[in-house]
Amino acid sequence: MKKNFDEELNQEFIKRIINEYYENPSDKTAFAVIGHLAFRAFEGGKVPMAMMNVTTIVLNANPDVEIEDVFDGVPEPEERFVGLTNDNGNWLPLFTDRSELDGLDKTNEIKEVPIIEILAAALADPDLEGVVINPGSDHFPVSREVLEWMFSEGVMDKFEEFFSEGPEDEAG
Repeated sequence: MKKNFDEELNQEFIKRIINEYYENPSDKTAFAVIGHLAFRAFEGGKVPMAMMNVTTIVLNANPDVEIEDVFDGVPEPEERFVGLTNDNGNWLPLFTDRSELDGLDKTNEIKEVPIIEILAAALADPDLEGVVINPGSDHFPVSREVLEWMFSEGVMDKFEEFFSEGPEDEAG
């Protein structure tokens, strides 16, 4: 399966950095993963996301009422992301490319969704612990606390400073 441009960037700037973290786990490599995720999110990067299948059935038992009148002013149901539940709570998955969706229910619709929307949805729902990047392979959790920090004022400046140091300064 050929990757689209977003998937290639995600492969290079998220998945590769996660692999580096697992090869050399440290605060610095963890910070690099979060920084690259933030850059992809804030630059408008997209990821494939499985959507919940929602079916609405309407029964009109009163023939004197037009069905359009019943729903006048009622918003359409929101599309919902498919979530994950494990012993550590409820999480949203964040898949870097379509190959990471293997094993998911094939009836779920897959949409390209801005990363920022997934991160914001995880923060907006108090029942969610955060996001898990590639839960079927890399399984890199990003907690609610880290997401809150990512969205706080001045953090992007810290990431820019960190990445501008250059590869020779990042070693060790």
